[in-house]
Amino acid sequence: MIPVPSNEHLIMSHRDFQWFVTLLTGGVATWWVLVDTIRLRRALRADVRRGAVKDQIFGSIVGLVIGAIGIIGSYLGHP
Repeated sequence: MIPVPSNEHLIMSHRDFQWFVTLLTGGVATWWVLVDTIRLRRALRADVRRGAVKDQIFGSIVGLVIGAIGIIGSYLGHP
């Protein structure tokens, strides 16, 4: 049987660690959404008939979806 570590040897409590990971994940996801929003706005101002611009638009939309999943997951998974 594996012994359970006591709280006196931990740097932070389990609940504090959960909040740390939740806030870190939510912060990174929010930053991701902001960056991709800026990139999408720039790409939409460019000539959308060019293939590279279409790729930028698609990539920004995928990034926004990933960021939204991160934000929603952080909200639903917080302690």
